Amino acid sequence: MKSALRCLLLWLAWLAGPALAADTVTFGVLSYRPKAQALAQWEPLEKYLNSAVAGVSFKVHIFNFEELQDAVRQQQTDFVLTQPAEYVRMTHQSGLSSPLATLITLEQGKPVRVFGGVILTRSDQTQLNTLQDLQDKRVAAASTASFGGYQAQAYALSKAGVDLGTVLQTGLPQDLVVQALLAGKVDAAFVRSGLIEAMAREGKLELSQVKVVNRQLLPGYPFAVSTVLYPEWPVVAMSHVPEELAVRVAGALLSLPHGGEAARSMGIHGFTVPAEYEPVRSLMRELRVPPFDTQVRVSLQEIWQQYRLSIMILLGAMVSVAALAAHGTMLSRRLASIADTMIEGLYVVNPAGRISYVNRAACKLLGYRRDELIGQSMLKFANPDASERPDRSGEQTFVNRHHQPFPVEVNCQPKFKRGKLVQTVAVFDEISERKAQAERIYRLAFFDSLTGLPNRRLLIENVENAMAPGAAEHRQFAIVLMDLDHFKQLNDTLGHQVGDAVLNAVAQRLRVRLDHQHTLARPGGDEFVVLLQLAGPDAESAARQASEWALELTSAFEAPFDIAGQQHHVTTSMGVVLCGTERVSADELLKRADIAMYQAKGAGRNTFRVFDAAMATRLAERAVLEAEFRQALQARQLTLHYQVQVDTQGRPKAVEALVRWQHPVRGLVAPGMFIPMAEETGLIVPMGNWVLEQACHQLAAWQGVPGKDLLLVAVNVSAHQIFQPDFVQRVRDALQMSGARPSRLQLELTESVLARNMEDIIEKMYQLNALGVTFSLDDFGTGYSSLAYLKRLPLQQLKIDASFVRDILTDPNDAAITRTVIALGQSLGLEVIAEGVELPQQHALLLQQGCPMFQGYLFGRPVAAGDLQT
Repeated sequence: MKSALRCLLLWLAWLAGPALAADTVTFGVLSYRPKAQALAQWEPLEKYLNSAVAGVSFKVHIFNFEELQDAVRQQQTDFVLTQPAEYVRMTHQSGLSSPLATLITLEQGKPVRVFGGVILTRSDQTQLNTLQDLQDKRVAAASTASFGGYQAQAYALSKAGVDLGTVLQTGLPQDLVVQALLAGKVDAAFVRSGLIEAMAREGKLELSQVKVVNRQLLPGYPFAVSTVLYPEWPVVAMSHVPEELAVRVAGALLSLPHGGEAARSMGIHGFTVPAEYEPVRSLMRELRVPPFDTQVRVSLQEIWQQYRLSIMILLGAMVSVAALAAHGTMLSRRLASIADTMIEGLYVVNPAGRISYVNRAACKLLGYRRDELIGQSMLKFANPDASERPDRSGEQTFVNRHHQPFPVEVNCQPKFKRGKLVQTVAVFDEISERKAQAERIYRLAFFDSLTGLPNRRLLIENVENAMAPGAAEHRQFAIVLMDLDHFKQLNDTLGHQVGDAVLNAVAQRLRVRLDHQHTLARPGGDEFVVLLQLAGPDAESAARQASEWALELTSAFEAPFDIAGQQHHVTTSMGVVLCGTERVSADELLKRADIAMYQAKGAGRNTFRVFDAAMATRLAERAVLEAEFRQALQARQLTLHYQVQVDTQGRPKAVEALVRWQHPVRGLVAPGMFIPMAEETGLIVPMGNWVLEQACHQLAAWQGVPGKDLLLVAVNVSAHQIFQPDFVQRVRDALQMSGARPSRLQLELTESVLARNMEDIIEKMYQLNALGVTFSLDDFGTGYSSLAYLKRLPLQQLKIDASFVRDILTDPNDAAITRTVIALGQSLGLEVIAEGVELPQQHALLLQQGCPMFQGYLFGRPVAAGDLQT
């Protein structure tokens, strides 16, 4: 018999287990509106998911209540967006996943994450003012199955000990409920929050015609409401959906930009991390509404549609248990035979809560023999730390013989005789794997896989929750964005394994510095963010605390990080933004912190800056300048000027090519305004390539011109350029296309270039040396000075930085430095040139020290090629 039953189970499971459609994934949406109108609203969601989840085709289907229940029962949909009460019902009946995300609606242009119920009376009903005044009164509602339109209000009245009179169910839309109230058909009306405000905007209702009973004072909530608030609609996955796909869909929904174009096209604000729906389940259980009302009678046709043989067996067991009290031992044996084939645990308790029967699965799950369980109170096996009742349905925690807790889903069916409780039959199933799967989905969607810290999605949610109306009324908080200095260099040089270890070490050290009230997150890359809860009563106190915290976090990086026995010194640049009463988005706050962080980078790194309005202004100006510079590269607004370099006799020997920007409106833009910006944005590469090509063309044009054909042309090369893989080929192409002589081209490198990948630089220098191109080391003495690299580099010239020449007459240290550099160059066989020479006295002192070449305003300013005098 058991063998035949097992075969039947396998056969039905094969029939009932539809694989996820390979070609289309169905996203079902519950809607009360006409289907064409609802489909027009949600089609942008279909388009967004198809673009955000690669390799999967999504199709949105609109369902009414009955259609959605059928689609879920027959597993004809893969994902569902439904109202909270319907989610609870379907979870108990069809095994849906934990929520993947929660909807954020858009009401009056504001994001709304929660809703409640509203109890209305007419303004002229002066005798109806409190919940108690509604005792035995007639009520209108769209449907008693509506959570926000009936059940939330009924629960509030039940808690207040109030019993209603007759209920008039008007059907949808809920406008009909208000119309019934105004027509005098009922004493009170139940509607969802937001309805009366919408009717007032549409001219369908004067708010003075109605009054709200039991109005709640909820600062920042935009609607009148009479009940507590409940979370908005959840998005859930069917049980047959692969975990990997569920995670990807959750990630896509949570990545939908809040208030962005896609969200607005759906008439929503976006999606947020899953809310807690246990309050909804508790309300439904208290009201004893489906699925917590009575035993559900399931037809054979419904069993066949759901392919749930275990439910059929369960019902048989329940019927047998119900008959046990009346029909004696013979039926008890039949019950045991049927119940022991179940994979779920089953127990029966008497009115005192003591066990009168358990099946084999229950014994196995609890770890006791049957005779050890009979007569025991089920409270013995419930979690002693929780306020749970094993004779109540819902998710609970049981404790086994070895005192190990495990989660279960319990479905209880009380049996009454002449109005008196006789016994309760309960079926429970261990849900450890289901909860573990939900936890895996949650962690994959909201936590960084490397450090275990909250990721950007969860960080955004935490910031938005902190900024929500009412949440930040009496407290201040701040965001500290940290970016590790030179981390890319460390990662590229030592490898990603070391880089990941450093990131983990940083995360651990920061965790130690922060207590539980602050949030530490890693939004990505080498950035960390701290959301600080501040205790200051005002902005000034908050700013002081935020600065103290920034100093504390900076000090966390003073000690080196020990990675596999190697010491690594890491510093960080921080941007701090204060968040108080100003209502701005989380993205905007992080953007401001980013601005301040880059100000800290510009101030030399290993420090912090606090955002202010001036920073935003400078950033806006810079953004405009960057956009205009990009246009300048295309519109040929750049030009080259040349500054002469002379020998000890004042004879021109070379010129340095210097780029200038002739803006059509601003005029001549100073190099100090656009060259640093080009370095930071990477625009220095196309600009540097253009300078190289133009300088080579000018070299070719001067060939055969008396006084100019022997001039060297020095061209500055940035680190971004020389690290390009095709740098050598670009120089070779520029020379060949222009016809310029390679021996007349000199490339100037700065010392900072030598701090990275020197072997690659040396190789490229030797290749260009072979062509005849020479090299000069610019700004010598200001950066990575080392005799070791001077011996290895194929250099022809050292250039004394202008900062040493400027104070050579007054600062003995600068005079000593120039003398040393000149002597060093002579000993290494390198030519030395001093730049920034503006005074005859500077020139005379440098001559006395033995300097052979000079550049500066004393000999000539940068001029266009046509104005150069030789």
